[in-house]
Amino acid sequence: MPFREALYRRKDCAHRSVSDLAPVQVRAHFGVDAVTTTPDGSGGVYVVVDDLSGGPAHTPARTWLGFQISAYPDADISPHFTEVLSRTDGQPHGQAIQSVTWHGRPGETALQISRRQPP
Repeated sequence: MPFREALYRRKDCAHRSVSDLAPVQVRAHFGVDAVTTTPDGSGGVYVVVDDLSGGPAHTPARTWLGFQISAYPDADISPHFTEVLSRTDGQPHGQAIQSVTWHGRPGETALQISRRQPP
């Protein structure tokens, strides 16, 4: 049985909200201490995963990754957000990456990474 089906079938989860249930798989993958959540006010949740590698092509070397879960378990969590990263080759980011203010980290500039292709 897939994890999400098992999660929903548990009797103690029947009364829980998206903000309680949705981060379970994220925490299972990244660890409890790396994941923080904030209710979005609409029944969903903003999720931030801290201390991830930005890869060798970006600085700083460690960053956070954020996204919003609104309709668990079938949420579309695009776009994603990170702290402001610079390319190590000095080139600008492509048009799918832009500077924004994201609700999951208010008061902090973030990069929005949008890879979704139009239908």
